[in-house]
Amino acid sequence: ASVSVPEARTIKINVWDINLINSIEKSIVNASLSLSPITEGQVIRINLPELTAERRTELAKNVKRFSEEAKVSIRNIRQDGMNFIKKLSTQNTPEDEVKILQDDLQKLTDSFIENITEKSKNKENEILQI
Repeated sequence: ASVSVPEARTIKINVWDINLINSIEKSIVNASLSLSPITEGQVIRINLPELTAERRTELAKNVKRFSEEAKVSIRNIRQDGMNFIKKLSTQNTPEDEVKILQDDLQKLTDSFIENITEKSKNKENEILQI
């Protein structure tokens, strides 16, 4: 199948195998996205409804949740890096070099966390804007 967006609020799916039309339509309905597919021969059209204030709030919460998950992942990576640096310190690596590596890793982590926070806030504001 091929997917296209002919209009801002319409998704068009051209299904090449006629036998798959029903399963694609059922999958869209069962996806809990509140979408109603319209089948026209080998074409399935999905009209996207206007976003309600409730749906906008829900989407903004999802953005926040995903950003928090990303931050946790970055912190876990930082912890792995710190553990690796600690192993270096036990292998006769100078203390000042270890400290520099730890500081650099922390600065890099902070910049990524700040970037995620900024983009998340921007996206939340964009979603909530009517």
